[in-house]
Amino acid sequence: MPQIINNPLIQQLKIQLLSLENATVRAVGKVFGSKHPTVEAMDSQIIACKVQIDAEIEQISASIKNEYEIAQAQENELFLALEHRKRKPGVQSKIHSVIAS
Repeated sequence: MPQIINNPLIQQLKIQLLSLENATVRAVGKVFGSKHPTVEAMDSQIIACKVQIDAEIEQISASIKNEYEIAQAQENELFLALEHRKRKPGVQSKIHSVIAS
């Protein structure tokens, strides 16, 4: 979804996540073991960043769904209003003339 991919916060969080993951790999490979407190702290930051990304994606998705439902309700209201107008005497010919032009 473009709304998610192009979201500045999502982009920022993904850059942060990539940076954390790269730092963890370098730290584990060169200096520390996987149980070292620094590595564990980085792992916690990675998890927190992933949770934040997931929460933001969920919020964007909910917003998109809400906008869709509002648009769908508006469409239904317009359809019902048109059907109601079609049933009024004299309106039928006006509708046909508008559609034909």
